[in-house]
Amino acid sequence: MSTFILLDSRLPLQENDRKVINWFGEKGLYFVLVLTKTDKLTHNQLASNLEAVKRELLKEWEDMPPFILTSSQKGLGRDEILALIGETNRLFEVMPE
Repeated sequence: MSTFILLDSRLPLQENDRKVINWFGEKGLYFVLVLTKTDKLTHNQLASNLEAVKRELLKEWEDMPPFILTSSQKGLGRDEILALIGETNRLFEVMPE
């Protein structure tokens, strides 16, 4: 099972985001951080914002949770999200007896 936690790529890590991320970590639940609206930033702005989010997370996390960069306009990240959903769904398929 996986949960996608959506973060606006244009913003620094918000306190509510940090709380949700830490709660999932404390409970040992698998999640993926999905950075949205990446098409609204230049390549340099996106790289800078992503590094800032990672720096903030590494203050409380030893290992970085997985990230997927997305853009609904460009379709960026769509295949990665669908692949992850497909992998997760296969874990719950009923095996024939």
